[in-house]
Amino acid sequence: YFTFTYSKMFKMDTNGCYSMFLLWAMSIMVCSVYLFQSGFLLKRQELNETSACHNYFSPYPDSCNIVPRQYGKAVILIIDALKYEFALYNDSIPLDSARPYQNRLPIIRNLANGDGRLYEFLADPPTTTMQRLKGLTTGSLPTFIDVSNNFASSEIHEDNIIDQLVQRGKKVVFAGDDTWMGLFPGRFDRAYPYPSFDVWDLDTVDTGVSKHLFSELQRPDQWDVFIGHYLGVDHVGHKFGPNHPEMTRKLNEMNSVIENVTSQLPEDCVLFVMGDHGMTMTGDHGGDSPDELSAALFIYGKKEQANDSTVLNPINTAPLSQLGGSLHHPINQVDFVPTFCLLLDLPIPFSNLGKVIYDVVVPAAVKQVQYLRVNVEQVFHYLEAYNLYSTSSGGKQLPKSVFNNIEKMIKEFREKRNTALNGSDVKTMLQLGNKLLSKAKSMCQSTFIEFDSNLMISGLTLIFIDISILLVLTGIPNRSFLLRQIIDLPCLVAILISAFIGAGLGSFITLYSSKSQDHRDEKSGI
Repeated sequence: YFTFTYSKMFKMDTNGCYSMFLLWAMSIMVCSVYLFQSGFLLKRQELNETSACHNYFSPYPDSCNIVPRQYGKAVILIIDALKYEFALYNDSIPLDSARPYQNRLPIIRNLANGDGRLYEFLADPPTTTMQRLKGLTTGSLPTFIDVSNNFASSEIHEDNIIDQLVQRGKKVVFAGDDTWMGLFPGRFDRAYPYPSFDVWDLDTVDTGVSKHLFSELQRPDQWDVFIGHYLGVDHVGHKFGPNHPEMTRKLNEMNSVIENVTSQLPEDCVLFVMGDHGMTMTGDHGGDSPDELSAALFIYGKKEQANDSTVLNPINTAPLSQLGGSLHHPINQVDFVPTFCLLLDLPIPFSNLGKVIYDVVVPAAVKQVQYLRVNVEQVFHYLEAYNLYSTSSGGKQLPKSVFNNIEKMIKEFREKRNTALNGSDVKTMLQLGNKLLSKAKSMCQSTFIEFDSNLMISGLTLIFIDISILLVLTGIPNRSFLLRQIIDLPCLVAILISAFIGAGLGSFITLYSSKSQDHRDEKSGI
C-alpha cells in the first residue's frame, strides 16, 4: 500500500523502479548468505567467569574441593598426532611384520599392567592443534569458526587449567610447540618455545623438549607442573604419512622418553601422555573422520588402594580387579580437564563439559561419588549461566526440552546425595551422574559444533532461485526494453508480496527446523 501510494504521488520513474528491483535481488542474496552461515558458522558464547575454590566444608585441610588431592605434581607430555592405534600394543602382530607405526610403544603396554591406564582419547572436531589445546585446557568445545585462528593463536580468556594453577600459586614450566605462548602469554614460570610449522624439521623441537624435560626432572622442587609438547610424530605424518620408516624412528624415540620419565618421576607425581588428535593414513588432520578423532591418553601414577568392598567403574560395570591394567574404553578429550583438576585439588574450569575419569581417581565408589558431585555441580552451574547469558544477550539458547530434562536429573541427583547411601544407591548415583554429564555434553555439542543442515539447504536454495531469476532476465533478447516493461509498479507490488511470502516461508522453515532438532535430540537421548 505504501509503495502504491508513493508511486502515485511521485510517479516513480523506471530507473527508480529498476533500482528497487536490484535492491530486492541483493536483499534476497544477503538473506540467503545469512541463512547458510547461521547453519554453518556456529558460534559459542565465551563466558569470562572463573571457578573458585568451594570446599563445601571439606574435612581436608587447605583443600579446594570436598575431595582430597591425590598428587602434588604432574608431568604432561603431548605427542602431537599420537593416534590411539600407535599406542595400542597388539600381541598378535610380530614386530618384524608390523607396520611402521605398530607396536612401537611397548613401555605403555608394560606400565598398563601395573599403575598405568591407556584410553582411546576422542577429540572433538575440528582436529587442529590450537582448537585441541583449547579444549584440553578449558574443557570446552571450540567451534569450526575457530579454525581461522589456528595460524595466529589468540590468547585464551576462558577459565582454564593453566590459569587455575597460577592462581593457586603453582609453578608451571613449558617446553615445545610455540602455539602455547600465544594461548597463554606470561603464564609460565619458565618457558622454552620452539617454532611449530616447519614440518620438514622432524627433530629440533623434540630434542629441545627432552633436554628441558630431563633437566627439570633433576630439580623437582623448582616446578609443580611440567608441560612438554612434542611435534616429531605429527611432522612425520605431514611429510611422509604414518607408513614410513621415519614414523618408526620417532615412535621409538617417544618410547625411550616415556621409559626414562617414568623411571625418574618424582614421588607424589602423575604422568599424562596424550595425543591432541589422530591422523589419516595420508598423515592429515583437521576434520572429523574416525582416524582424525582417535588419539591416545596414557596416565601413570600410583593410586590410593581401595579400603572398602565397593569398587565400581560406571563405564564398565565389572569390578576393576577383573579388568586388569588396560581399560580400552573410549573417553572424551574434555574429560582430561576435570580429572586433572580433581587429582591435583584445583577448581574445575568454569566452562568445562568433561566428566572425571572414574577409574583414575580413587577406586572406592563412595569417594568416586564425592568427585562426581564436584564435577556435576560445576557443569550444571555452567549450563545455567550460559542460558542466562544467552537470554540477556539475544544469543542462541540451549534446547529447552533437553535442558529441562537435565534439570530434573540434577534434582534427583541432589536428593540422593543428601540421603544415606548403601551400595546400590552409590551405583545408581554414579550411573545417574555419568548419564547427566554425557547428556550435557551431547546437548552442547549439537548446539555449538554440529551443522544445521536445514538452514544451510534453505540458504543455498534461495541463492539458487535468486541467481536463476537474474540469469533469466539478463538472458532475454533486447533485455533493456523488456526490463523497462517488467520493472514498473505492478513489479514492485509483486516484489513486496514475494517479500511477505518469503518472510512467512522463512519463519515456517525456522520453526520446522527447531522442532525437528528437538525431536532429533529427544530421539537420540540427548
